[in-house]
Amino acid sequence: KLLALSNGVRELWVHCPVDLGTNWHIKKVLNQPSYDIPANLYFYACGKEELRTKLATTAIQRSADRPARSILVGRLKYAGNWDPEFGAWDRFSRYAQSKFHTQLDTVALSINDLSIDQARILWMTGTDKFEFDKKQIARLRAFLDAGGILSADAAGGSKPFADSFLALVKSLAPDEKFSRLDPRHSLFVGGLDDSRTLTTVKFRPLTETILGKTTTPQLDFIQLKNPDGKSTRLAILFSPLDLTCGLAGVRAYGVDGYSIESAESLTQNTLLYLHAATRK
Repeated sequence: KLLALSNGVRELWVHCPVDLGTNWHIKKVLNQPSYDIPANLYFYACGKEELRTKLATTAIQRSADRPARSILVGRLKYAGNWDPEFGAWDRFSRYAQSKFHTQLDTVALSINDLSIDQARILWMTGTDKFEFDKKQIARLRAFLDAGGILSADAAGGSKPFADSFLALVKSLAPDEKFSRLDPRHSLFVGGLDDSRTLTTVKFRPLTETILGKTTTPQLDFIQLKNPDGKSTRLAILFSPLDLTCGLAGVRAYGVDGYSIESAESLTQNTLLYLHAATRK
């Protein structure tokens, strides 16, 4: 019987109360669990992919180059597992500086603190079911009506979080429905400075068993009216597949989402696009 500690996305720590190493030492090969358990842990830890070489690292060093822009992202803090991969955005901020010349700062905001004066881009993630009350929904809607943009991903590909987020959006915009962002959308085609061409992406092995061998990015969006009441804009963006674990540089099997590289590139393009949209 194994014991484990999880952050809601993946197992962080696994303990076996039985001494497996003894059977390896005395070559007791008939005790199959002693060999199956570490083998399964190996495949779990590497995401059913080949292990990296000893020289490959997921650590990212900050660049000494002067950034071309600054982007501030508010991270929605709510009563739930709102920050499962607590090192993900710190790692991605270093990626932003070194890979697309951006000073990326984040600030944790509760719904009561929401204001476009604090941050115009709001990111939400989580792993569990959640529910907002009417006052919280009204506050979030006011943020959107003032020109703010809400972007979210289901950490680990969590269905309870995804279902809760869809219910939240239905309360926020009852007359609107999600549409799938066209692969030819400017967010994907790399038209902005320092953005990438993302007409194709790579998914994790688990996700490929569910979706098949597709390479089409999957982001859903809702448009709302601009504060002027005349034109519309992309106001809510949602990835039902994991981005957060990818930003943390983790390859654990069981995560339903994009590969690390595609999660980084997709988030890069998303932030550049939303940053440009909020500056119009």
